[in-house]
Amino acid sequence: MIGAWMRLGIPIQKPWQAIRQIAGARFVLTGSLHGAILAQAYGVPWAAYDDGYVDVPEKWFDWAEYLGIRIRFVPDLQTGMAWWDTNGRAGKVGDLTQLLAAFPYPHS
Repeated sequence: MIGAWMRLGIPIQKPWQAIRQIAGARFVLTGSLHGAILAQAYGVPWAAYDDGYVDVPEKWFDWAEYLGIRIRFVPDLQTGMAWWDTNGRAGKVGDLTQLLAAFPYPHS
């Protein structure tokens, strides 16, 4: 995948560079669930981008259910911002106790 990105001229970033970009953004339109999770964690408005292929939509639906919102995959920035204003902004990170208890590995 990295080779394809390089051929297309898409810059490869280190994880902290990507996190800084997301945390400092005014809005994140993302096809990556990780991008949405990071945006939510940093209080940055976001929307789920549909480029014709949504990878594992069930994960997105689980994430939206956890936040207490209905996810909508949007085709562009304007629609994404409208979704955020009417729905996404209501999403709240809840108590992580149940989430951690469901994690299949030992934790303390």
